[in-house]
Formats: sequence, structure tokens, C-alpha cells
Amino acid sequence: RYTYWNPHNGSSDPTGTKTGLGPTGNYTQEAVIGDSHTFNASTVADIHFSYLENYNFQDILSNGYDMSSLGSAYGTIQSESENKRGILPALSVQGYGIGAAQSTLYWNNNVWGINGGLTKILGRHTIKTGAEWRQLLWEAYGYWTYGLNATPFYTASSETDTKTGNALASFLMGIPSSTVGSYGATEHAYLHDYALYVADTYQPTKKLTVTLGLRWTQPGAFSEEHNQDSVLQPNAAVTIGTVSSYTNPVSGATVPLTGGTALLASSKYPGTRDELLHWHLFAPRAGLDYQITPQTVFRLGYGISYLPPDLAQEGPQLNPINRANTTYTNQWGHPLVATVDNQIGRASCRE
Repeated sequence: RYTYWNPHNGSSDPTGTKTGLGPTGNYTQEAVIGDSHTFNASTVADIHFSYLENYNFQDILSNGYDMSSLGSAYGTIQSESENKRGILPALSVQGYGIGAAQSTLYWNNNVWGINGGLTKILGRHTIKTGAEWRQLLWEAYGYWTYGLNATPFYTASSETDTKTGNALASFLMGIPSSTVGSYGATEHAYLHDYALYVADTYQPTKKLTVTLGLRWTQPGAFSEEHNQDSVLQPNAAVTIGTVSSYTNPVSGATVPLTGGTALLASSKYPGTRDELLHWHLFAPRAGLDYQITPQTVFRLGYGISYLPPDLAQEGPQLNPINRANTTYTNQWGHPLVATVDNQIGRASCRE
């Protein structure tokens, strides 16, 4: 079987200002080939090979905008961004629905799988045993966004006034509450997971069926093709400046400072996975079916599942070395650190 999907949505920009949502969609293709072989009336084997590719995208409608037209500081931001891509900055002005949309997404997932099993009927027992293997490649392509936030704070009558002021007025004065630049690197994550299982379906009577099984799972852990990933080492000794320990104020004991991070395939962490593999994940299965009447069947089941990390979108893509935000926040009574033209201010907020 082979299936190809190509759903797309066009851009949404009714005003023609390139501030709306850009085009979005995905390309998906699936393929599977399998074979079932009957050895005799009580023995059947089957095997399947499968492949899935899913490419998701959403482009920023203002992609290609010349940011230098807003000022030299914005031109510098564009020149330092990945691929020197220019976009309209996003705006978040409290109480106003204005500003350019910056929803962006570029993912490509490839999954290869093999699974096979053997079914054997022995009297009232049907025994099935099998294995599964899967390889996942998850590519996330780089992105860059920039935005300004504005609140009524800087046009209020006083520092403690929460009733007056206007966020748009604050913005038009050139004073945002904060600015933020977000960066995501291109990375290529992959993992392997596999499992073995055995199950016995026993029918002691015409009305009662009991199923017992056991599954062993290795859910795997993410790696990155170029080791662009890091791990947390909570027990690693660290030194901050010249301080490597502190004194417990209650016991008086000296306590070492611990807690740090390490890059994959480094002297601190020679491994290439972002977590240790778990080898003792045994999951029982149990089920019971009882036919109360010809039209009514009572079913009861229990099982444990150990899920692979890609279901939670874990991995290198969310690691701070691949995704980072740079934020500047203005505070009342302090020198401005951000203005609408992104310059470093020297006057106090009320001046």
C-alpha cells in the first residue's frame, strides 16, 4: 500500500499588508509492504516493512521584508539572523489586535519500521510472539522571529497606577515594555526503539476468554547527527567565580556546589544520546472476555505502556543550545534598555 497526502492552506491577509498568516500545509507519504505465510493449519507468520514521511511547513507572510527600512538597528538584526532573512517584527500591544503574525514551522519526520510475529494454536491456547523495530529522523529547520511588547505602564500617572495609561500610547512614545528575539537552529534528531512481546489467548470455555502477555520495550533516546544537544548533570561539581561550596546555616557543614550541563560527545559526557537507555522495561498485559448473553459481552483489560520520547516532542529541538530567546525588559525608574527603534536608552523611563 502507498498513500500520498498533500493538504495546503493559502495565506490569510485580507488587508494586503503582509501582516496575516502565511501559507501552511504538509506533504505526507506512507508505504507498507507485508507478507503472511501459513505453515500449517495451526501456525502463521507475518512480517511488515513500513515507511512514513511527513513534512510540515508554515511560512511567515512578510518573509523577505527589508528590515533596514525601519532603521539601522533593524538592518543589523537582519544581517545577523540565520540566512539574513528579513521579516516584519511582531507586535503585542495590550488591548489592541495589531501586528504581524509570525507563526512559523518547518519540520520533516521520517519513520522506518519493521515488525513481525508468529502465531501458534495449541489446543485452547493461541500463542503469539513477535518483535518491532523503528527508526525516527526528526529534522527541524532554523527559524528566527522578533517582536515588541507594550503595556499601559509607561503612560500611567504613577508607578503604582494600574487604572490609567494606554499601551498603544506607550508604544507610540517609543517605549515598549520588552523586546524579544527568538532563534531556532537547524538540527537533525534521530532515535531507535524496539520491542519483543509474547501473548497467550486461552479459551477455557465457549463463553470465557483469558489473555495474558508480556512486552519488553526499549523506547530509545534522542541523538543529534552533529551532537547539537546537551544533558543535565545535577551531581556535577561546579565553581561560580571562586566559590565551589557553601556552609549549611543549620548544620554548619560544608556543602559543595553541584549542577551543570554538558554537551554530547564531550569530555564531560562522552555519550551521544540525551538520556540513558532503559533496559528493564517489562510491561504486563491481561484481558478477560465473558459472554453473558449472545448479545452482551463483558470485557476487562489491564496493561502498561512505555512510550518513546518523540510522543512528548522531547529531544534536541527544545534544547537551549538549539532554541534561544533574547529579551530586553524596561523597568520603571531605570535606564531604558529597549526602545521601539531597538536602541539602548540612557534616560530614566519617566524622563
